[in-house]
Amino acid sequence: METFGLLLQGLRRIDREAQLRRCIPEGFFMKVAIPTLTRTGVLITVLIIVQYFGFFTGIRPVLVNLVLAFAAFTLPPAASLMVAAISPLLAFIMGLGSLFLPMLPVIIASNLAFVIFCGYFTGNYSKVHMHILGCILGSFLKFFILFFSVLYLIPYFFPVYNVKYKALITLFSFPQFVFALIGSLLALIIMKFFPYKRMETIKKNEV
Repeated sequence: METFGLLLQGLRRIDREAQLRRCIPEGFFMKVAIPTLTRTGVLITVLIIVQYFGFFTGIRPVLVNLVLAFAAFTLPPAASLMVAAISPLLAFIMGLGSLFLPMLPVIIASNLAFVIFCGYFTGNYSKVHMHILGCILGSFLKFFILFFSVLYLIPYFFPVYNVKYKALITLFSFPQFVFALIGSLLALIIMKFFPYKRMETIKKNEV
């Protein structure tokens, strides 16, 4: 508790100094940074649980995409992109994708595209059908990046993996679109029943 108290005092001091320099609004760290870090940490923890425990195996892809979409809906862009990039890294560290190292940057890129589209449409449009469109486009782009890479890029740049990746064409094809779409739509439903306001940078007159 003493450490946490010192941390809060330090953040308040940063707030006051930043206000004097007029760099950021007063109260930014207390009203934006801490809630953002907390929610980001919770979502990363959920990703660890989903990817670590075996009883999630059958629905793991859907749950991972649900968490990514929820991050896109509720976090600032930078934080949601961090969650999207960390997800495949966690899977690799846990051994879920240890045999497919060349696919790691491809999966990260597909997750980033998915989060960007989902977050953009929910953050800039109020109509539900536009949110659904963002989920569809994000899911399709994720599927396209994965499928195109495993079909053409990986065999070209890593011919030694050619035989192995031919066996993965089915895995990284249309099912990825279905998993991403189901996960993002479920996250959208959760958002509608339990509305979470996206934590963006607070303007000075809102503090």
